[in-house]
Amino acid sequence: MKPPDLLISHVMMPGSTSGQELFDYARQRCPTFPIVLIYGYTDSVAADAQLLQKPFSLIELRNSIIQAMQTSKGALTNPAGETAHLAGT
Repeated sequence: MKPPDLLISHVMMPGSTSGQELFDYARQRCPTFPIVLIYGYTDSVAADAQLLQKPFSLIELRNSIIQAMQTSKGALTNPAGETAHLAGT
């Protein structure tokens, strides 16, 4: 199974795990993994996360995804050495 290319999560999630905890877990496992965190209001979120505040447009979502993919070191190149492209870029 191919690993995911990107993680998008809301900071506030139901249950015992928060988006921040998911972010921290993903960063520990793969420091260069591109992550977008969505939030409505919060005082404390990961400093190195790509943040997207609600409400947002599809253009803003697209731009956040592009930014997360570009700022993750090596995230645009898969193990085969091919470059990933987002539609519309």
